[in-house]
Amino acid sequence: MKSHYLLTTALLLPCITSTFAVKAINDTNKYPVCIADSDCENSNLVGHACFQYFCYPWQQKPAEASVSRPLELCRKDTDCPKMLGGPAKCFRHYERRKVTHGVCVPSIDTCSNHGDCYAKGGKCCNGYCCNGDYFKALADMPCFTDLGCKDLLLGEYCCIDIMGSTQFHTSRANWDKRCCSNSRGPFVPIPADASPEDANKIDKQIGRMTELKQSICHSMDYELMMRFSSCNAFSTTTTTTTTTTTTTTTTPKTEATLAQDLTQGSSAVTSSGAIILTTLLYCLVN
Repeated sequence: MKSHYLLTTALLLPCITSTFAVKAINDTNKYPVCIADSDCENSNLVGHACFQYFCYPWQQKPAEASVSRPLELCRKDTDCPKMLGGPAKCFRHYERRKVTHGVCVPSIDTCSNHGDCYAKGGKCCNGYCCNGDYFKALADMPCFTDLGCKDLLLGEYCCIDIMGSTQFHTSRANWDKRCCSNSRGPFVPIPADASPEDANKIDKQIGRMTELKQSICHSMDYELMMRFSSCNAFSTTTTTTTTTTTTTTTTPKTEATLAQDLTQGSSAVTSSGAIILTTLLYCLVN
């Protein structure tokens, strides 16, 4: 019985320790997703730094975790108390000259694919295990290169996204670039269930992007593309070509016709001979 209990504890322990930090940091509004400190600054968060994949305040002195501060601050592992499942580790920021405190986490779970994060949130964000909400927030961030998208497991391409055109009353631009994996082209797929109002806004945005219009239209399946009048010029039409064949019939000449041709030819030759002979006699006499 005791051995069964120890085996069960051993199997569950990694899940308990690994999911603690993921569950503690679950508010993407209070602790926004990030890749670099500049992402925290762009969110107007003073005194925050980017730890793993989330912005967190670091300037206060080390203090116990609370509802308002789910993770304790630290400078070394011994600053961290034992957490559920065992000793905690102090995760320090890469820029130690500037960010002088880290955060206590039960384990530092690095990852290179989502499979590495089984029972640890299920997703891999910026090289660390995270939950689905943070991964979705990460996917909503602007991208810069195809390789960057691949490294972050967000898609194959850094794609043009025109869905911002449906959000005129927000700070989001009419179009931006986000990671995607669209085999038809480097454009974020337009949802097939877009409302008529949103579809009208999208249609107008396609019309404004003259140089990219054809590529955007061809990045959609045909049925969806035909919903947008700006794409009508790229519809597929069937053209029937009628070929007219002219046959020329040659009628063989009859024997009488051939005889007439020969007679005419013979007369022409005789006439020419007489002229030549007359000319020679004139030359000899003179």
